[in-house]
Amino acid sequence: GVQDILHYLLDKNIHINICTNKRQHVAEKILKLMDLFDNFDFIVGAKENVPLKPHRQMIDFICNQYDSNENEFIMVGDTNVDILAAKNAEIGSIIVDGGYTNKDCKSLGADFYLNDMSELKSVLNL
Repeated sequence: GVQDILHYLLDKNIHINICTNKRQHVAEKILKLMDLFDNFDFIVGAKENVPLKPHRQMIDFICNQYDSNENEFIMVGDTNVDILAAKNAEIGSIIVDGGYTNKDCKSLGADFYLNDMSELKSVLNL
């Protein structure tokens, strides 16, 4: 359901970005191979002098690209590192089950829990 939700969010003029601990060039290559690259405004991956999540720097970089405040941003992730990064950046967080973590997603302290990406519409009240 990821492609469907991406298209839905784009139709609603919602900016979508990626913060990943994967190397920048690897993340871009994967997104291009999956035909998803053009769905994102910014892709921030691991590179020299950029601290990895859960540090907040990647999120801060993206937030600073927009004329908005932190209340308008939310991290959607699938690991504890994503949730900690959101908390460190003082933005909301959503955890999606079925990702890279072997921990119980409901125990990770996110603001919202999703069984799958199709539930994102209702959480965001779109």
